[in-house]
Amino acid sequence: MTSGELAHHALTWRRSLQRRETILAAGVSLIVVSIALILARQSHPWVVASLAAVVAFIATLAIRLAIVRPSTIDAAQLARHLNRANPELEESSALWLRPIESLSVVERLQRARLDKELARLSLGEESPAAPPADTLRVATAWLSAGALLAALAAAWVLFHALPPTASESSSAASLAANSANATPQSPAGAPPKLERAELIIRPPVYTQHPERTETSLNAEVEEGSVLTWRLAVQGDVRDVSLRFGDGGRDVLPMQAIGNGRFEATRAIADSELYSLTATLRDGNPWTPLEIYALKTIKDQPPTLRFVEPALSRTEIPNSATGDARRVQVRVLGVDDYGLAEAHLVATVAKGSGEAVKFREQIIEFDPPSNAGLRPAPTREFSRSLDLPSLGLEPGDELYFYVTARDNRQPTPNHARSETRFIVLKGPHGKASSPGRGVSGVNLVPPYFRSQRQLIIDTEKLVVDRSTLSDTAFRERSNELGIDQQLLRLRYGQFLGEELEEGFGPRANTEPGGAGPTDASGVPLELMHQHDRGAEGANANAARETAAPAKPATGIPPAPDEIISPFVDQHDSQDQATFFDRPTKSSLRAALGAMWEAEGMLRTTRPAEALPAENRALEILKALQQSARAYVQRVGFEAAPLKIDERRLKGDLAAVARLERALDTPVRADVTDDVVRDALRIVSWGRTKGELSAMEIETLRRAEPRLMDAATRDPAGALAGLQALRRLTAGSTDASSELPPLERALWKLLPAARALPTRMNESSPALSDTYFQLLEGEGSKP
Repeated sequence: MTSGELAHHALTWRRSLQRRETILAAGVSLIVVSIALILARQSHPWVVASLAAVVAFIATLAIRLAIVRPSTIDAAQLARHLNRANPELEESSALWLRPIESLSVVERLQRARLDKELARLSLGEESPAAPPADTLRVATAWLSAGALLAALAAAWVLFHALPPTASESSSAASLAANSANATPQSPAGAPPKLERAELIIRPPVYTQHPERTETSLNAEVEEGSVLTWRLAVQGDVRDVSLRFGDGGRDVLPMQAIGNGRFEATRAIADSELYSLTATLRDGNPWTPLEIYALKTIKDQPPTLRFVEPALSRTEIPNSATGDARRVQVRVLGVDDYGLAEAHLVATVAKGSGEAVKFREQIIEFDPPSNAGLRPAPTREFSRSLDLPSLGLEPGDELYFYVTARDNRQPTPNHARSETRFIVLKGPHGKASSPGRGVSGVNLVPPYFRSQRQLIIDTEKLVVDRSTLSDTAFRERSNELGIDQQLLRLRYGQFLGEELEEGFGPRANTEPGGAGPTDASGVPLELMHQHDRGAEGANANAARETAAPAKPATGIPPAPDEIISPFVDQHDSQDQATFFDRPTKSSLRAALGAMWEAEGMLRTTRPAEALPAENRALEILKALQQSARAYVQRVGFEAAPLKIDERRLKGDLAAVARLERALDTPVRADVTDDVVRDALRIVSWGRTKGELSAMEIETLRRAEPRLMDAATRDPAGALAGLQALRRLTAGSTDASSELPPLERALWKLLPAARALPTRMNESSPALSDTYFQLLEGEGSKP
């Protein structure tokens, strides 16, 4: 094979692919023609089908040629295709592209082998370089299917366009004569007409509104109302229905009640548009152009407002007595159709800190004077709150708010007012400050909660003493002492203390163990140990807090005494911590109180241990408060202005210039291209007095936007929507249809953006007086 033969095969490939894509585009265009004939069967179907065929053919062919790209097939690409499709060619098809004189001996031998292999592959078949024979098979199938569908669609259109036969005309005339007495008929050839309409509105019972009847199909109704349509249609129609929503997807069939009258009932929950449709005797649809709107009046939730107390927080002094500790509550509630009920939800907060307890209760308002009558839209609720009867003591607080619901059915609307606070002030507590805090160090671990629990358990043990046996009382007291010991050892770690040898958790705790015991069964050695420990802890605390004694004589202090405040004594157990002296002193006092309480508990004296336990808890809480660090808020400090360098220089190089033509009118910021195009067509149509078919089609694209606007605001957009429907249906009176359409389209645009303009500061009256005085001076000689 030579390079010329390879180029000829590439040309064959290009032509074959182009024929395939042309046939495929023709098949697709025929399918589009069949669809166009069916959709446009009543409005110039052949013209529409022809235009659709041309557009579909050109578009399909352009898209397919852009995807397949047959023009890019050349000899080199065909050689690569042969290498991929025929492994026998050993990736050497490119040798056919070069002249044989330019090949080496090895390349000539390889080319000879290629020619033999190509001759072997071509035996009984076409050349591998030629396009396959079934290239046009799929495209031909598309063309056949398209031709069949187009023929069927054309036959269907022609069949429905034929005039009725004589027999059909006579039967239709007899049918009309037979039904003339029962149904009001329109003149021959005239379309049906809506003769009379009634809209019966039944509001929900809870609104207390009476039933009413409207003669217009546009109405404002209460949410949840039940509507009944009664229509009288002049003409022979059947299957009358109401279509709701955009596109009429929600269909409400109407029931025929005789003599051309129809009736339907439906509950309305939201605003919506609807139209009337029916079927004529010949099967064609009857769709009047009128669109009707139903606007629902929503039942709004109640609103609650406090009349008394007017302030959000009210403080009552501790010295107040009698009526001064009563709070008058008055709440004004407003609702569309009246409130059903309201409650006062009060919460009492007792205690302070972590021991706050809350109690919530619902308080009923005083019954109204007009109870049992029709609920009024505005109602006042009142109640006098007696703080002592609610359990408030000095230092407690009362939070309350009001909840209400209206009469809406089946699901009422609920509302909640803002919260009011009543504070019954108590005696001021004395703040303690055992020492300074240390920044960055958590001085009090989360174990202090166990100290409060120990106090609670000890108080419970004291209360239950009369109901417990001696053995059970001694065991529980001993266990509390062990828990106090564990807590003391935890806090002792902050001062560098270590666990006591031979005195670990629950060691030597059982009565009757080794060693002498006292009358209560506690070892005497343990009692002596606690006595020695308490004395040692008190002595250490006394040494820590005591001021250093000054020398009684004039002998100067030793060097160790001078530098001791500035050195960390790591070898001393009392000083080997990172706390300051006041903090260590407070911790050591807490440990001493815990040691004392532990001794009382271990010796079955829980009542005497309570003061020491409470003292330890107070010290721990004081340490927690003193460890908080407070940082002063720093405000913004602007850099000083260099007045000599920046002010009054007249240099505007760094100031951006704002250029705007003063005569440019302020126009709306139009962001919707559909509305903008429709407004342009309306303006041009009002000028020339008519609209073309293409201009009406442009206006039709704005119909969904007008449908949405008419659903929200029927008064502002419904007239424009109906005018658009009449224009698209063939109305020639553009002068009367375009003004309401234009007003509705302008309301779809966003508000105009205000641009900065220069204000006119001159006073006309002052300038007139000035010029009159000038003229008077000029007239003097």
